[in-house]
Amino acid sequence: MLAAFTAYVRLVSNTSTWAAASADHFASVRANQPFILALWHGQTMLVPEVVRKEIKPLRAIVANTFVAAPLARALQHMGIGVIRGAGPDWRGQDRGGARALRAAVRTLAEGFSVAMTADRLTWPRRCGLGIVTLARLSGRPIVPVAIASSRYRSLATPNRYTSNLPFSRIGMVVGDPIFVPRDAKAEELERWRQRVEGALDDVTRQAYAQVGADMANAAIRS
Repeated sequence: MLAAFTAYVRLVSNTSTWAAASADHFASVRANQPFILALWHGQTMLVPEVVRKEIKPLRAIVANTFVAAPLARALQHMGIGVIRGAGPDWRGQDRGGARALRAAVRTLAEGFSVAMTADRLTWPRRCGLGIVTLARLSGRPIVPVAIASSRYRSLATPNRYTSNLPFSRIGMVVGDPIFVPRDAKAEELERWRQRVEGALDDVTRQAYAQVGADMANAAIRS
């Protein structure tokens, strides 16, 4: 299963062509490493294959659940370190979010960039406060990233997980770094949360536009 998933991701990458506007990738934000790479849930399939080549060293936050275990193993197989933990589940039960936050702060202090989904599983495409809190505590910037393919299928899951298809055009957009002040008060974090959410929406729309793909089936706000 793990080998098949990794092979499929590389098949999509190797048989597809990049949109011209995506050529620079992370060139504009490398000076800000380490940073927090922000993604939407469900839009992550191609990201590990791309960032493992361009962002080093890197670790990713993956939910500490049975369902997420294959993803954690796949990332490790690709050479990406893993931090296990996530925010509360559908029933409000803790999934090691605080532990993962502390580990991510240490990871950034050690010089590793950290990749994580900005939205909660219980509220797809709505940025949570976790990523904003990590940026405030670590002093490192949030970099919104989106990858889209001209050919894809969205699964009937809460986050409409997108499976990118081979022989596509691929677009990638990397947004400007967002620095959350270390002294930001609790009431200010909501404003920063909204800013990150808007930035992720923007890069996602741009990525789909690069490849001429309809966003409707990906369940992304237009």
